[in-house]
Amino acid sequence: LLEREFNRQAGFDVADDELPEFFYTEPLHPKNRTARFHAPDVHSIYDGLATKPEDVGGY
Repeated sequence: LLEREFNRQAGFDVADDELPEFFYTEPLHPKNRTARFHAPDVHSIYDGLATKPEDVGGY
């Protein structure tokens, strides 16, 4: 999460996290699967995570 915050402050956004198209169209070995999630999908997951130390128990 710290890396994500660093990137945000450096001006990177969801568009910068999109994988190249071939990840979604060309199956990769050894499982012959393609990527399932695009950057906006992943960002919605990250947005639900705690981003400050005080939000994480035990710190």
